[in-house]
Amino acid sequence: MKEKKGVKNIYKFFITLSAVVAFVVISLFGAVVLQSKKAVLEKSVGSFKMLSVREVFENNFKDVKVQVGVFSNPRITGLDEMKNVYTLEIQKNGDIKLFINGAAVQMPVDQQYAEWYKNALLNFIKNNPPEDYKTTKPDIIFEHMKDYNEEYVVDNDKEYIVLKGRSDTDDIEMWFLFKRVNNKLKFFVDRVFTNGTELSGFKKTAFLASIYQVEKKTLKMNLIDIVKSSKLVDFPDVELSSVFDNLKNVRWTVKDEDKNLVECTAVNEVGNAEESIDIGFKLREDGYVDLEYFYLNGTELKENEVYSKIRSIYKQFGKFDEKQYVQDIIEKIKASKIPEKDKTIGDFLEETKNLYEFVWNHSFVGRNTEVILKGSSKSANRNFEIRFLFAKGELYISKSYLNGKEFKPSELFVQLEKTEGEQVVQNVGDNNVDNNLRYIELVKNSSIVSNSQYKTNLSAFKSFLSNPVWSYNEKNKRVILTGSGKYGGKSWNFKFVFEIPVPNKVLLEYAYANNIEMVDEVRDYVISKVFKVSKIGENLSTLVRNTVFKKKTYGEILGTKGWTIDRTNDLVVYSNGKLRVLFFVQPNGAVNVSDFYYAGKRYSKEAMDLLLVGEQGNGVLAIQKALEQRDQISAKKLNKTSTPTSIQSEVTSTEELPEVLIDEPLKNDSQDSDEWMDDSQSSDEVISKEYNEEQEEQQEQQEEQEEQHEEQHEKPSPYQF
Repeated sequence: MKEKKGVKNIYKFFITLSAVVAFVVISLFGAVVLQSKKAVLEKSVGSFKMLSVREVFENNFKDVKVQVGVFSNPRITGLDEMKNVYTLEIQKNGDIKLFINGAAVQMPVDQQYAEWYKNALLNFIKNNPPEDYKTTKPDIIFEHMKDYNEEYVVDNDKEYIVLKGRSDTDDIEMWFLFKRVNNKLKFFVDRVFTNGTELSGFKKTAFLASIYQVEKKTLKMNLIDIVKSSKLVDFPDVELSSVFDNLKNVRWTVKDEDKNLVECTAVNEVGNAEESIDIGFKLREDGYVDLEYFYLNGTELKENEVYSKIRSIYKQFGKFDEKQYVQDIIEKIKASKIPEKDKTIGDFLEETKNLYEFVWNHSFVGRNTEVILKGSSKSANRNFEIRFLFAKGELYISKSYLNGKEFKPSELFVQLEKTEGEQVVQNVGDNNVDNNLRYIELVKNSSIVSNSQYKTNLSAFKSFLSNPVWSYNEKNKRVILTGSGKYGGKSWNFKFVFEIPVPNKVLLEYAYANNIEMVDEVRDYVISKVFKVSKIGENLSTLVRNTVFKKKTYGEILGTKGWTIDRTNDLVVYSNGKLRVLFFVQPNGAVNVSDFYYAGKRYSKEAMDLLLVGEQGNGVLAIQKALEQRDQISAKKLNKTSTPTSIQSEVTSTEELPEVLIDEPLKNDSQDSDEWMDDSQSSDEVISKEYNEEQEEQQEQQEEQEEQHEEQHEKPSPYQF
């Protein structure tokens, strides 16, 4: 009996041991499998390499949770502000599926994930300062930049978020570069543009220092160094340190951190005497400095005195050659075109043989320089005087005189061409044909847009128009350009009318598309396409935001943030990551709703109803509520019929959709509202009525049907997690 009992105990021991070993092996195997599946969510997806799936969710949503099972695909979920559930599932083959509130996203997966990815990088910028800067308010850039729009850009395998907007004074474009440093995500301000000009070196540093509030100690050191390496606008080639560090007992201090104001205190030796100076240099956003104040021996100087003293100090240390400075201005004058003539002033003076005794003088008027040209005419014994003003790098003809009588500059040059007993020489342009060609050539060879890759109107419009034709209207004295070009995916017959209000100054006066005069915003947008300068056309989105739908503007309905321009299709786009509304602006400024998406589904036919719901309610929240009610009704119909595909039957898949037709945009005129509303009811009323009727008819049957449905389908739905 004892032997049998012992054998039995040994048998039980081995069985227990085997069970324990099996449990441990299975547990280890399960742990390894779970860990490997969890690791998948720590990897990037496709071409979106900088962020892992987990980081995309953590920088987009709240309450992010990872869900992994031994026999199920790894998932990650998150919530937005409205408690909507967003889910990403990674398949065994590496493909991803996206769900919103359990429903598969119908928008192309790459497109939806790209939107989440872009928003994740943007939110990272909002919540963190750029590398090398410290601040308690990292999102200050979004306060500094008004009406901004963002774009995700990949350039040479580098990932950027590009912000474009406007400060109180300038158009701003910033390129934020993302990198991995010791496996930590960081971003740097790689490029900065103001008014289309890229800032580099100290200008870029100065710009960033004017926005981000760095630590006090660091700011003091950086600000002084930045100011010392900066330049006055009037002396663009001379750094401050190369002049003022030569003074005696020089000292640089931060006078006002908030204003980026640095004070230079020093002693200047003038002959056998000494004078104390205190100068305030204020750093500008473009990297230059302004003179905030100038005290000489304790007395503040007036503006005219300030620049006189500055020139004196620069000349004292060999940084201002007055003779060469004036000669450079004279050369600029000679190279400038004569008003209403295709000839330079220098050529005019050389070729007009009856002119002689040229005398150039100059004087300083505050910070500006006035250069005076005097001369005489042999044939008619006439004296002339032309005054040029050089201010902030620009050259102007301020006044012109002939025998002491003031003339318009264009008239003066005509008079100087006259010989004794002659009215006007032939090359003034008596031949109308020659005149017409001259005006056309002037418009062709000038440019109505600066900072463009195209240097002339001719090259810019040639790239945009098919069969361009240039002509001159003698009656209205306008140069006209016609041709066909693309706008909104459609071919239009364009007409551009150019005015020459003053000599050598070309302006675009009017623009037409199919004989419809374009409003300013559309005209500017088309010109931005012609010259490939996007900032010119950014007011197109402002026009849409400020357009009234029924009683409220689209901006009041959808909000002021999230507006961009799709330049490929010439559409204004509103997007908050879930709701996406596309608008097309007709040449006359009429705004049409081109398409409407929510949570990846297309609601083109219901677009006007849904916008009306937003207008009558509290905007986007009301639209979302109406759509959720619709989804609830669809879900109940799905349960009732047990047909998994019925939830998609009411919405056409984006893969099957034709291209957006701008020729037949969705209507939004008030007189057509009956086409969009059933019996003139609001969308809130229609949806609420339908939903209430559904509840009344099925309330008693619903619970029983759902219970039966659950019993018949014990296997979890792919939308349950």
